[in-house]
Formats: sequence, structure tokens, C-alpha cells
Amino acid sequence: MTLNIPLVAAAAALALGLYKFVLYPLFLSPPSKIPAAHWSSHVCPLWVYYIRYKNVENQTIHQLHKAKGPIIRTAPNQLAVNCYEGGLKTIYTGGFHKTDFYHNRFINYGVDPMFAMSGKPHSNRKRMLSHVYSKSYILSSPTVRETTRAVLFNRLMPIVKSSADSGKPLEVLEILAAYLMDAFMTQVTVTLSRVVKMSTGWML
Repeated sequence: MTLNIPLVAAAAALALGLYKFVLYPLFLSPPSKIPAAHWSSHVCPLWVYYIRYKNVENQTIHQLHKAKGPIIRTAPNQLAVNCYEGGLKTIYTGGFHKTDFYHNRFINYGVDPMFAMSGKPHSNRKRMLSHVYSKSYILSSPTVRETTRAVLFNRLMPIVKSSADSGKPLEVLEILAAYLMDAFMTQVTVTLSRVVKMSTGWML
């Protein structure tokens, strides 16, 4: 009896592919114990690609979290997490490596922003900037204190008061996002204006 080498090779390749792409992700991989968002999510990412294409990812995942729990598997190597303890806290303080998603989407002029960095570069940059966002820095800096007061009392509070006086509802998420951006950009503008003046003085 002669051994059919091509047939054996094809059978071995088929068995290996079946194990790698079906059996392992479905039954043996660590994420296999996590509830799947869709029956195909254990072995294929097409379902999550489809809901992204249809622009219904947020509401779909939100409903699935309510039905299946705070952590669900949306693709073989992808999870959706909707909890702080045991979820986001672990992810954002665990020093995990950032995927190419951050680099490909947020890189500017060849430079990664801080939140796209991984490991030591991220820690070093965070250490350089963290004091700027501390409560003690805000209270001790006259410039930051005044700009924050101006944005809070001259821009935000009049909007809240107008909504209260008129009895009309206020979209809190939208207004707080605008407030944070306004406060941040005001501080950046003030800082940049000082840098420009200093640079001009040096050139003169």
C-alpha cells in the first residue's frame, strides 16, 4: 500500500486549520469562556464588522451588555467591556500593549499621541504631564484658576440657567464634553500665546 503524500498533507493542513480557526477559539482559548455577542463571534469577526458597517455598533453592544453581562466577546480576539472593576481599571492600569489601531488612526505628522503609546514611553510622557491635571496645580496656578472660572461661570452656567428658566431639557453629556474641550483649549491657547511672545522676544 503506497502512501499518498499529497492527500496526507492536505488532510493534515485541513486538521490544523480546523483546530486553529474553529476548535481552539471555540472551546480551548481563554476568551471561549466569555459570552459571545453572536454565535459566530467565537470563530469569526464578520458579525462585528457588519454592525460597524451598518453604524449600529453602540446600541447593539449596549443591549447585549444588558442581556449577557459586562464583558462579551465580539470577535475571536476582541472583547467589549462595560465595567470598571475587573474591566476598564485592569485594562488601563495593566500596561497592556497598544494595538496598531491607535497608531493607524491617531498618528499626526509621524508622531504618536500619548494615549497611543505603550509601556515605558507612555509612562514617561504621563509622568511629565500628570501634574498639570492635578487639583493642587489648578488651585495654585492663577492662570488656570482664572481661565477655569471664566469658562465655568461665563459660559457653562448661563447655559444651565437658561435651560432651568425655560424648563427645556439639557443634554448633559454633550454640554460637558463641550465644557471640557473649551476649558482645555482655553488653557492651551493661553500657554501657546505665552510661548509665541517669548519666542518673538528672543528673535528681537
